[in-house]
Parts: sequence; C-alpha cells; structure tokens
Amino acid sequence: MNHKISGYGWLMIACGFLTLLVTNGMTLTGITVFDNQLLAEFGWQRGALKLRDLITFAGAGLVAPLFGYFADKGHIKNCLLLGCGFLAAGFITYSRMNSLAGLYLAHALFGLSLASAGIVSVVFLVSKHVPASRRGLALGLALVGSSFGNTVFPQLNLSLLKVMDWRSAFLALSVVPALMSICVVATVRRSSINQDAGLSATPTLSAHGSGEVTPLASEAGLGVILKKKSFWMIGAVAMLTFFAILGVSTHLFLRLTGAGHSAQFAGNTLGLLFLTGLAGKLFSGFLADRFGDRRVMSLSLLLMILGAAGLSRFADTNVQAYVVAFGLGWGALYTLIQVSVISEFGTAGAGRVLGCIAFLEALGGGLGPWVVGLAFDQSGSYAMPFALIASLLSVAAIVNLFRRQLPESAKVIPEAKPV
Repeated sequence: MNHKISGYGWLMIACGFLTLLVTNGMTLTGITVFDNQLLAEFGWQRGALKLRDLITFAGAGLVAPLFGYFADKGHIKNCLLLGCGFLAAGFITYSRMNSLAGLYLAHALFGLSLASAGIVSVVFLVSKHVPASRRGLALGLALVGSSFGNTVFPQLNLSLLKVMDWRSAFLALSVVPALMSICVVATVRRSSINQDAGLSATPTLSAHGSGEVTPLASEAGLGVILKKKSFWMIGAVAMLTFFAILGVSTHLFLRLTGAGHSAQFAGNTLGLLFLTGLAGKLFSGFLADRFGDRRVMSLSLLLMILGAAGLSRFADTNVQAYVVAFGLGWGALYTLIQVSVISEFGTAGAGRVLGCIAFLEALGGGLGPWVVGLAFDQSGSYAMPFALIASLLSVAAIVNLFRRQLPESAKVIPEAKPV
C-alpha cells in the first residue's frame, strides 16, 4: 500500500486549508469584533444579537446533508464555488442591513456558505485524496485553516475599523471570498472525486481481522448508519463540543471588553484561543494516527473542561492560561471528530455521513452563542453560562468513554485508493 501523499493530495490539503481560513474565519469570530458597534448603534440585547449564530449553524446543519450528497456525486468543486458566492452575498447584506431581519438574512447566507464550502466539503475533499494511514495528519493540516482564519480575521477587522466605519469594512471584506473562488477554479478538478480518484468500491475486511466482509457506507445505506450507536455517540460529542467552542468564542470579546480590558487585548486573546487551537489540530492528527482517536479525544475533552471551568470564574491573571487549555482541547477535537467519522465509516458515502454529523455540530454550535447570550441577559454575568459549558463538556467526556467500549466488529470501514 502506498503511504505517501501525492502532489495533488497536498494541493487539496492546501485548498482545504484556505477554504476553511476564509469561510470559518470570516463567519465565526472575525465578525465578533463588530459586536460593540452593532449593540451601540441598534440597542439590541445580546440574546437577540447572538440568535444570528443559531440561524447560521442551524441553517448550515439543515442543508449540509444535501451538499454532502452533491459531494458524493462528484460536485465538490461546484459546492465550493457556491459557498464563496453565498459568503460574499452575506457580507454585502451585512453592509446594508438596518434591522434584525437584515442581520438574520446575512447569517442565513453564512449558513449556506458553511454548508457548501465548510468542513464537510473540506474533509470529504482531503480524505478522498490521501492514504488512510496519513489521513489524520492530512486532515489536521487542512483543518488548521479554521484556527488560522479565526486568528487572522479578528486582527484584520480591528485594523479595518481604525480606518473606516463598520459598513464599509463589511463591504471591503466581501472581496475575500471572491478571491477564494479564483483559487478553487484554479486548483480543484471538476471530476476528480469520481473519475480521477480511482476509489475502490470493493468491500474490505473488517478492522478486527476476522475475515468478515463489512459493507461500504454507500452500500449499507444511510438508514443502517443512523442505527449504529457509534454514529450517535460521535454525534453527541460533536454537538456538545461545538456548543462549547461557539458559546465561548463568540462571547469572549464581549466578555473581556465588558470586564474592562481593551479591544486590542480582547482581540489578541481571541486570536490566542484559535492559535492554540491550530496547534491542537496539528498535533492531534499526528497523535491519532499512532494512538487512536478515542484516547486523544479523552485528553482533549479534559483540557476543554479545565479551560471552561477556569473561564467561568474569570480570574484576570489566569484568563489566558484558561484560553490556552480550552483552545488546545478544542483544536484537537475539531480534527478528531472528523477523523473518527472517516475511521468508523470510511470514505465511500462519506459526504452523507459527514453531512449528518455536521447537522448535529451545527445545532450545538448555533445553540451555544444564543443560550450563552440569553443566560447573560438574565443573570448579567458570564459565570453561570460558562459553568454550564464545563458541565456539558463533562457529559461529552462520559459519552466518549462509553464509545471506547464498542467492539471493533461494529465498525464499517471501507478502504479507498487515494490518487
């Protein structure tokens, strides 16, 4: 078996990196540095403002299985181009909006962008073009694009606010996804998934080596996959951890500035969260290839619990240490969840499986910012909602421990030949 990543495989890793840098960086934390301006101009409550994130992620989750189906059919290039278009339209809408309705429309477009050119498309694209033995490393490299984007765009947006008003800044940012679409056109082969990849459609031996032939995900059907306990356990961990990271990251800037820190300090700390997440993604993929995704997931969840518990107390002298712990844990989990899906179900029909997992991730990710915002409106403090996040992460850790007890014979692992 060839264990080397091909030249085109490396190109797809780079394309996935840039795609997530743009789509996730611009829509997740990049826009949070505008929150104080929006709250001051429109007088909205934080719960109403953060409902936008629920619209983004719930919308992304609802349509993610559809785009996963298109990816399975070889239309990955069209999915990526559509995502760039939706993203540009969302930022243009933001620059012209004057009400909550306009805000929510912009975030509905963001949801379509994340569904079509977000993590599902990137994981599918990269997984199809690298050997199974290097998949953890490859996905880790591609997925750091999200962390890098969430580190870069808060700083970029703060710089824009120093030279222009927020409306002009949003209009200027709409150019970025247009440039990204040029990169997609230049690098992604239109038919590379179906014809060029040369993927095997032959069932392979199960991982426990008994000689029993396990069905491919595409052959077993989505109904069979949805009946597997491993699917729902991975989905539960994904949903709870996405609730946590979006609940923390979308409120961290307001949390810090509300406590008297400067906007620059808040922006730097937000960048630190995703910079450490970047490190977590890189090392987790490497470790998962050697020690298994479940063990590394347990350690990552523990780091997130410690970070969230510390942030709920908000000791000024330790806030960045808590952010580092939380970021390392989340960065690792961001990669490991995707690795777990591919390891459990293989690449055949992966678009549909990833789309269903993405729905659960989106539901948790959308609820996180909104619930934390509502809790702040009721209590006037972030202590209680951040403690809730630590508790939910503890539930995720317990679920992951039970997932480790599932027998290997319960898996569906087809093998694919990378280009």
